[in-house]
Amino acid sequence: MVPYLKGSGIRAVDTLILTHADADHAEGAEEVMEEISVKEIHVSPNSWQKSVMKDVVDIAQKDGIPIREQIAGRSWMQGETTLSYLSPDDLIYEGNDDSLVLMLQHANFKALFTGDLEQTGEIILVENYKETISKMDILKVGHHGSKTSSTEPFLKLVQPRLSIFSSGLNNRYGHPNKDVVTRFEEMQLPTLNTAEVGTIEVIVSKSGFTVFKTKNLQKQKKTLSN
Repeated sequence: MVPYLKGSGIRAVDTLILTHADADHAEGAEEVMEEISVKEIHVSPNSWQKSVMKDVVDIAQKDGIPIREQIAGRSWMQGETTLSYLSPDDLIYEGNDDSLVLMLQHANFKALFTGDLEQTGEIILVENYKETISKMDILKVGHHGSKTSSTEPFLKLVQPRLSIFSSGLNNRYGHPNKDVVTRFEEMQLPTLNTAEVGTIEVIVSKSGFTVFKTKNLQKQKKTLSN
């Protein structure tokens, strides 16, 4: 992350969001904190107590970086962009389904970032946010496309114009799951997989959004208009 951020000219981060206390979501944050100026950290309630978060907590305490627990219903504005947490809805940390779920809205553009949310968490979102999460532009697919996520009722409601699987090439878990990929295909929901196309950047404008796919150091561009 550090070379990518510096290569993009980013020297400071307003808010570092650690969705939950899993190694593949939290480890490495300490390197970002040591190399990039971080103003605050958002975590799921009580997740900071897990051992995997120890280095993050130690550096935050040393450098005076506030760690703020977040919960469903909290939101803030960054310019013309609204960021809202939709999950978790309690203070008991129990793992993947207590991931911070973030919705980003800018003008008519909406994106949903679901961490490692699984079936139970998706059901709660469907029950609590029917209108809010319908017809998303971008969905960061839950749990890297694991078979425990991306349930049909959830996808039918969200109907994302583009869904992104965050997975590593030849990862040992087999993410994204073949059945999940098939589900997206049968529902005619376009997807991209970082394992196949590399880093994915989304640039939002009033007229729509542009997706940049980086692989073999070459950028490919796709524009979707409103």
